[in-house]
Amino acid sequence: MKGILWCAFCFCLLQACGKIELADDEPVPPAGEIVSDDTMTVEQARRCPVDTIIAVKGYIVGYIAGTSITSGALFECPVDEANTNMLIADTPDETDYMNCLPVKLENSGNYGYRAPLNMYDHPENYRRHILLSGLVGNYFRIKGLTRVYS
Repeated sequence: MKGILWCAFCFCLLQACGKIELADDEPVPPAGEIVSDDTMTVEQARRCPVDTIIAVKGYIVGYIAGTSITSGALFECPVDEANTNMLIADTPDETDYMNCLPVKLENSGNYGYRAPLNMYDHPENYRRHILLSGLVGNYFRIKGLTRVYS
C-alpha cells in the first residue's frame, strides 16, 4: 500500500511540472548586490558601493562634455553633437556637479539607452524626472551609473 501511495505522489508531482521557457533577449544584470527594492535619491545613490545594482530617481540636468566632470559638466542641452552621458540630480535646477550622478549612455546591445535618453536628439528630456535602474561604478572619477538596465 505504501508503494502505491508513493508512486501516486511522485506521479502527481511530475504532472504539475511544466516546461519553463526563458526569453533569450532579456538583459541579464551582472552579479551584484541589490541594495533595496525602493528607489533612491541621487544623494543616496552617490554613497552606494561600486558593483551595486540600484534604482535611482532624479531629474536630467545636464551632461559632461569631454573627459573631465570638473571642467566639462554642462547644465544645458548639447547643441553640436549627441552626448554619451547625462547628469541626474535630486532637483531640476541643480548646477553643481558634486550633487549629480553621471550616467553612461551606451549605444547598442541590451543596455543601449543613448538613443531614447540623450538630450541632443531629445531636448524635451532636459529637466525631466526619470527613474533608472543600473550598476554603480566609477565614472568620470566619481560614483555614477556605468550600466543602465531600465
